[in-house]
Amino acid sequence: MQKAIELFKREAKTLHSIDHPQIPKFLACFTQAKRLFIVQEYIDGVTYLKVLQRRKKQSKLFTEAEVVYWLVHMLRVLDYLHSLNIMHRDISPENVMYSRDRNLPILIDFGLVNNTMSDALSESVTQGESLNNEGLNHEGLKNSVTAVGKFGYSPPEQMYGKCTPSSDLYALGVTALVLLTGQHPRNLMDDQTLDLQWRRHATITPQLGTVLDTMIRQQPQERFQSAREVFEQLSPLLPANVTLSQALPTPPVTPSEPQTDSLAQPDPSFIAQCRDELVRCIGPIADMVIEETLEDNPAATPKEIVEILAGQITDADQATAFLSHICIPSETMAASETMPEISTVVQQRQPLNPAFINRCRQALAKCIGPEASMIGEDTLADYPGLNARAFVEQLAKEIPDGQKSEEFRQQLRSAVVKVRSAK
Repeated sequence: MQKAIELFKREAKTLHSIDHPQIPKFLACFTQAKRLFIVQEYIDGVTYLKVLQRRKKQSKLFTEAEVVYWLVHMLRVLDYLHSLNIMHRDISPENVMYSRDRNLPILIDFGLVNNTMSDALSESVTQGESLNNEGLNHEGLKNSVTAVGKFGYSPPEQMYGKCTPSSDLYALGVTALVLLTGQHPRNLMDDQTLDLQWRRHATITPQLGTVLDTMIRQQPQERFQSAREVFEQLSPLLPANVTLSQALPTPPVTPSEPQTDSLAQPDPSFIAQCRDELVRCIGPIADMVIEETLEDNPAATPKEIVEILAGQITDADQATAFLSHICIPSETMAASETMPEISTVVQQRQPLNPAFINRCRQALAKCIGPEASMIGEDTLADYPGLNARAFVEQLAKEIPDGQKSEEFRQQLRSAVVKVRSAK
């Protein structure tokens, strides 16, 4: 354990040295109760895996132009990392996020710190530990425990603990193919050669096809050896005068995708009303449900939005109550407004009264003890847009005793009414 902590801190220093707009900033590391923790910058966005899943539901995939844009920005961040002799080791659609505020792909979940315990185990064997039950020698154990990555995305050599810049480029190429084809690597893999047979699933220009084929070759020496080499081959597909260190313009929009800002949309007060009622039924996850509903159904009328949201409520009585509480605006009113981002709606809400928050904490402390203060702070930090009723409901969920939880709600009911009246 001591060795693992030493290695963990060493790798943490490496992460702390990274400074790039497409990598979450490393903020701190600490150990507690023999557990190792790292603290990193929060990225407001969604993984490309989730974006792909949404598109597949609409029978859409990423276009070639979108993938080229994505590739170039990913090459920028890999060029930076590899210049520091840092390998990511685990590139895949779920480890790349689209950042809403930066409009860039963000590389997350490095394999560096994940690998420190494996390194500690490997080093302990060299100090004289015996073979395991299967008779593995030191090299066999080291190779098995230091493998990082996901099946289909990781190149063959990485399964033996070896990782070079070309290994990251292999995973990047596979990820690009997944975005283009909508297929998991296992569905593209030839059973005999393990090569990815992707051509029949995507139609792209020969130039991009050649680049991707070179990136995913089985033998490391046959691939591109640096991000710059890949970029040079992609250059004919890029706008003039674009360099590897230069930001690209806004990514192109797939022609078949409607522009939501040109469609008739409900007004902000209607969305806020839906959110308040939905929070009462399903809790703070309501924000995400509404956001996804708006993204997946950009042309939906207010009535259709309400029906879709009601379908997300598993309890039939609550779904019925939700439908009866929503006041649906007329179609003419809806056409005169523009749909805001859901985050804007949340930010426009008034913060909870400090006196009300303090009363909630005191009532919660009677039910669960001193942890109440920390839980209250965490709830406010995690769900800054909660109204008074939703805040009480979220705190009540932290009380394991059902009877005490209900008593907590009853005790604060009058306070919630006062807060709503004041507004």
